[in-house]
Amino acid sequence: MRRGMIFRMRKRPKELSRVRLRIALCACVGLLISLLTAFVPAIFGNVDYVGFEDPLYTVENPDPPQYLHGLIPEFRTAVWCAPSVPQYRWQNWFDSSIAFHEYYYGMRYNEWDLEVHGEIPPSFMIRRGSYGFPFQCMYADEVAVANGGAPYTMTFFDRVRARSGLREGVLVSGLNAPMVQRILPLAPHWGGLMLNTLIYGGGLGAFFVLPVLITRVRRIRNGLCLVCGYAIEDLDVCPECGQTTRDHAAA
Repeated sequence: MRRGMIFRMRKRPKELSRVRLRIALCACVGLLISLLTAFVPAIFGNVDYVGFEDPLYTVENPDPPQYLHGLIPEFRTAVWCAPSVPQYRWQNWFDSSIAFHEYYYGMRYNEWDLEVHGEIPPSFMIRRGSYGFPFQCMYADEVAVANGGAPYTMTFFDRVRARSGLREGVLVSGLNAPMVQRILPLAPHWGGLMLNTLIYGGGLGAFFVLPVLITRVRRIRNGLCLVCGYAIEDLDVCPECGQTTRDHAAA
């Protein structure tokens, strides 16, 4: 029976192409949904987060961003950012898809003096907002340095932006608070993005692809035409739709 199924699948390239097309479509839609689970909370989210350099909020086994290596001091610690107004944590359901972490580099709370510290600031912070559901799949970084208003820090931030690329995201106006600037994340967490795409794409496939495959197997077992479902028995051509069929004796 297995050889007959393989033979039949080879004889039906059009049906296979349709299945492949549906699988590709489900994957694309799954990717789109994954991106929406990141973009929508980033634009509509209304919870402000604050970090604390406190052991209670310290992240164990952190994986700090390293793309600014050479421009900033050595990594010191990472903390989880708590909502500044906890009772609003679940005001919007999609707030559960937001996670913030702050990564601290160099000394603690030390203002940057160019003559004393040179071109590398003594203190630096990256605040990373990650978005997506059920897994965080996109992120955007905000950077800060003490004494950030000095002229030489503007040149420093230009170098940081050149190195950051899409990691800084794009500033947009929050749709629920137009006066508040939001950051639209553009950098992917590849693992989360692939998992979310598999989850959403697989869910769509269960509705659009599996019924086609189940119908195909049922028609093969019952000796029916793969196209119209007419009983073809030992015929080489379906009398109902004219589609060429395989010889059932080969099964």
